[in-house]
Amino acid sequence: MRSHRIIGTTLFVLAVTTLNALPARSAVSSLNLPLTPREQATQLWLLAKPETMRRLFPSTTAETKLYYFQRNYRREYLAASINERSRWAEKIGEQGRARFAAERGWTPLLGSRNRGIKQGPDSVYWDPRSGRVRVLEAKGGTSQVKRGYESWQDKNTYSIRAAERLLRSSNATKPAKVGAARVIVAAQQRGGLATGVVRTDHVYGKHGAPTLEKEWNSDNVRNEAKKIERDVTQENPHTRRIFREARKEQSVAMLKYRTAQGVAILGVVGIAGLGWDAYRQFSVGWQMLNDPTLDGNPLPYFHTGVALGRAGQLTTLGASSSATFMRLPTTGWVRAAGAAFLPVTFGVEGMVLATAYYEYHLGRVSPRDFYRRAAGVAIVPMFSAGGAIICGTAGLYAGGVGVLPGAKVCASLGAIVGIPVQYAADYFWEWYYRDFDTRQLQLVNATVEEFYGLDSASDADPR
Repeated sequence: MRSHRIIGTTLFVLAVTTLNALPARSAVSSLNLPLTPREQATQLWLLAKPETMRRLFPSTTAETKLYYFQRNYRREYLAASINERSRWAEKIGEQGRARFAAERGWTPLLGSRNRGIKQGPDSVYWDPRSGRVRVLEAKGGTSQVKRGYESWQDKNTYSIRAAERLLRSSNATKPAKVGAARVIVAAQQRGGLATGVVRTDHVYGKHGAPTLEKEWNSDNVRNEAKKIERDVTQENPHTRRIFREARKEQSVAMLKYRTAQGVAILGVVGIAGLGWDAYRQFSVGWQMLNDPTLDGNPLPYFHTGVALGRAGQLTTLGASSSATFMRLPTTGWVRAAGAAFLPVTFGVEGMVLATAYYEYHLGRVSPRDFYRRAAGVAIVPMFSAGGAIICGTAGLYAGGVGVLPGAKVCASLGAIVGIPVQYAADYFWEWYYRDFDTRQLQLVNATVEEFYGLDSASDADPR
């Protein structure tokens, strides 16, 4: 209400100024014919043209650099004419589409800016969770899906034909052509391209949440995409470099996607091992708590602490691996779990080493078993350090940008890979020494029997 009063007061002052500037005859005429309150309000609103409103209340939308941040355009929308409102609805749809993609962690390949021409796909993104190139058509308000290139905008056929139109243009920029070529290259892979419409409803310029309209279209357009690439490169040989660059980017992106899937599989294997070890450590700790010879000894609590640490590893690793497999959005709790995995892992391995040393100090384990457990503890830190060194070195040679974040991510990946290796090494150790342990037990039993004379007692006459 306060804003309405301010606008009304401004319009009244504007009207008075305008009436004072009119000739005296008009003023006298208007005084002779008094207007009703409704007619006066109508005249005041007619004086408030869209240009006047934008001058009195300038928009601050140009100050922000965050496309995905949706702004409330209610003031601009109400001040705009009927024809101008479609432009604001389009802007609302574009910002909703950008927010929709940003919240899912998609990488932009082609947007509405810096493309040279308006024709072509509305926007193109790389989805690292599904390994797909996604073409999004933005719709704001009640704007309907249109038909072009002999197809509807929500179909893969429209996406590749729109990309062809952009590739054939001499005014399109190189980054835009590379993004369009990614569409053609992805369409040639099975399930590599998906097209959808993201709609953002609004009420007089006040936006709602962007939503996917209908389902993703994943029609197989492989043959037509191959024909488009062949025709475009034959017509303009310079576009071959564009397709080579696009195919290289697509290959690198798919390699990262396959690697992430492989790491997720290793994560699932690690989850199984961590769950079993947590159960085993709990069982050992419970047995030691009920052992009267360890009354007051901290060893049972060591094993219980290791079990709790394994449960923490299982939780953090399970959250990130499940999000990767089920293609869940990278929400705050998933990021927190991923960040906590490495510190929890190092803490648990340190506790395992301390427990093994304490048991060796008490004489409960042999030197061989202590070395075996110490070697297993060293595997995860070694893999983690190796991953950090590899990614850190690669980032340094790439210009030094993102060296520390990249090293941190690869350290976590190395730890994830190291967990199954750790359990595999432990299994191999047990398999290698299985005959030795059996013979050793037989030798101990024979020594005990000989020491106590059990053999001679058994050979004696029972009478």
